[in-house]
Amino acid sequence: MFRHHISFCTLLVVLGPSGCFKDLPPLPPLDADAGTEVSADAVEDSVGADSASVDATNSDVGADNDIVDVADTAAGDADSQPETSTEPECSIAADCQHLAATCLTYDCVGGECITGVDDGGTCDDGDPCTSADTCSGTQCAGTTYVCDDGQLCTDDVCDGGGGCTHPPTDGFCAIGGSCFTAGDIAPDNPCLVCNGGTTWADNDGAACEDGDAVCTLNDSCMG
Repeated sequence: MFRHHISFCTLLVVLGPSGCFKDLPPLPPLDADAGTEVSADAVEDSVGADSASVDATNSDVGADNDIVDVADTAAGDADSQPETSTEPECSIAADCQHLAATCLTYDCVGGECITGVDDGGTCDDGDPCTSADTCSGTQCAGTTYVCDDGQLCTDDVCDGGGGCTHPPTDGFCAIGGSCFTAGDIAPDNPCLVCNGGTTWADNDGAACEDGDAVCTLNDSCMG
């Protein structure tokens, strides 16, 4: 009979007594009406199921291999990293001078630079009109004082130590507590003139009177 069926005997010849696929499920019982013939479709379905099972197993194995490869690669990368050693930051305090700042101290402890607060230490707040500048925490401040001599022709200058200077403003003289403009003649001596500063300058060549109106003529200042 050849009605699109394969004889069971033919299967035995092709597959052998034990079959080509050891894990094939048992063939369905023979139908009484069909005699010894087995449906080719049933055999193909059984073979296909086993093939799918084998493919799935291979896929799982491949996935496991991929995981192992990734893990091995990561381990290799970690092993290939160069070992690093940390050098001490300092050996003496002078190595930490780059940390110097107002109201801060620095030191080298255990090879590491550290800073501290110089509370109560002396400092400079940058204001020349304060004195006794001292650190309070990390802030520097001093005692304010005022320099003012009351003269309009002088510049009042703080020296940063509690003292003052009062240099004459350019173009003026501050002499004897009084202000004079450059070119002014001394009130009691025509031979002295204001050239700026705190003293009179010689007014050479200026007309003057020597007190001898009889025996001298054309009196003039000379040094």
